[in-house]
Amino acid sequence: MQGDLLEAVPEKLDLVVANLPYLPERLRLESAYADLRSEPPSAVFAAGDGLGPYRRLLEASRRRLTDRGALVIQYRGRVLEATRFELGNLLADLDSYALAA
Repeated sequence: MQGDLLEAVPEKLDLVVANLPYLPERLRLESAYADLRSEPPSAVFAAGDGLGPYRRLLEASRRRLTDRGALVIQYRGRVLEATRFELGNLLADLDSYALAA
């Protein structure tokens, strides 16, 4: 299947696992991220603060996860997880990690 985040999967989901782009596009040419230049830019860099893909995934997960479902993501080397009912807390955690970076 090919689609944008969860759009291609029509049914409810028990588990979503993702490793999305996370760095702001403006950092792409900075020397501190030179080791990432061999990666496809769309796999690492995103518009704005870099959290847009994660925000969209969390919103889609709210609608698509079963009541017992969970989301597991990798963000800046951290593995973060949340049940469907904890997604708001996960978004707050992401925002705090982004501010600290």
